[in-house]
Amino acid sequence: MNANGGAPLASTLVRKVFSIYVLVAVVLTCVQIGVEYRNTYLQVLEELNSTARAFEPGVSDALWNYQRSLLESIAQGVVNGRVVTAVDIGGDSEKLRVTMAHPGQRFDAQDISKRIDLSRLGTGGVPKSIGFMTLYSNHHVIIERLKIGVILIVIAAAIKTIGLWLIIVFFANHLLAKPLRRFTEQIGSLDLTNATEAPRITVGPVRHQELMYLGDAFNDLTSKVVANEQELKQLTATLEKRVEERTAELSDKNSALEAEIVVREEAERAMIRQRDFSQALINSIPEIFFLSTHTGNIVMLNPNSKQVLGISENDKSLRSILDFIAPADRERVDVMLQTVFARGEATCEAEMVFADTRVIPHYFVGHLTSVDDTPHAIVVGIDIKARREAEERMRQLALYDSLTNLPNRATLYDRLKHTLAAAKRRREMVGVLFLDLDGFKQINDQAGHDTGDAVLREVAQRLKDAVRA
Repeated sequence: MNANGGAPLASTLVRKVFSIYVLVAVVLTCVQIGVEYRNTYLQVLEELNSTARAFEPGVSDALWNYQRSLLESIAQGVVNGRVVTAVDIGGDSEKLRVTMAHPGQRFDAQDISKRIDLSRLGTGGVPKSIGFMTLYSNHHVIIERLKIGVILIVIAAAIKTIGLWLIIVFFANHLLAKPLRRFTEQIGSLDLTNATEAPRITVGPVRHQELMYLGDAFNDLTSKVVANEQELKQLTATLEKRVEERTAELSDKNSALEAEIVVREEAERAMIRQRDFSQALINSIPEIFFLSTHTGNIVMLNPNSKQVLGISENDKSLRSILDFIAPADRERVDVMLQTVFARGEATCEAEMVFADTRVIPHYFVGHLTSVDDTPHAIVVGIDIKARREAEERMRQLALYDSLTNLPNRATLYDRLKHTLAAAKRRREMVGVLFLDLDGFKQINDQAGHDTGDAVLREVAQRLKDAVRA
């Protein structure tokens, strides 16, 4: 500590640099541990899935043939693995259910699971559910796998931290603290009041440019002080008056400048908040988002778009959004972009080709914006695959019988209407054939509705085989 109570520059610099480094090291270590934990968690899930698929045929056969002993044997084999801590196997009937946990593991304490549904091909090639198999694991398995790696990560971080501390302390003391201490001691011993010539000081053996500049500047200063001491005494009175006037003037200007600085700082903070909000909003969009020129070249993408389209962070080349559109729909998307730049907004539907070769239908909405006084198009693509599948399911339910998959009454009326109209134009006759299934009520009453449904499906299949599509 010096006489004024301030902390030494070298120690302050060391503390600040080391504090920032420790903070960064802790954050990076935590991130590294988190990444390792996440990767291990995904590996455990993948191993659960692989194990389930490996034992699926044997479990399906055992459930199909009601072999409890075989199921128990398979369950024992599953829980003896490195990852699986418990297994639950059951058929559609609760009578055939096998649950087993690894020794020392409670069945209700498992928090990681993978379930697969088991089925067999039934009558007419239709898959029939016969049960399920659920494999369990827990976070103790992940922690055991991570234990050694985490210890090594922490030890390495501690060694690097201690080493950096020693290096910083050594060089800060050798290159900064000692030369400044010698420099300060020489300055403290000077007496310029009664000096007849300017004394000179040296910076010592460590001759860095900054310290040499400081020594030269101080020596020049002492020379000027000694040479001008008398002149300064004569000008003191005049200078004090001018200082007072200048101080008042500067005070007024400083007040105005401070007010202007406050206004500018607030404006800058508002711009930063707006920029951060816009970036966070773009990054949070779960669908496709991109900013493009009028030619379709991509200027900006959100993280989700980069992931599904396979564009890396280091890819600096401009790519066209049309490269990711199915060839049949590229013209439609190009027309939409041109409409956006012409009218301000436009929409269209088109199929996108993802990096994993999936082709997904999207609904695109485009709006015109300006970036650096240049018009650009903001386009958001929404996945409509689920909507199209729902529409197809609704159409199927509305026009076809769910049991036999034959056209229902609504479809009959529609086809009959068009057929009668065509027959009238051509002056032709139309025949309608009605079929009755004899004894069907007795089948339902005696054999049950499941058997009746099977009879209806068989009749439907024979009708399909007997006529054209």
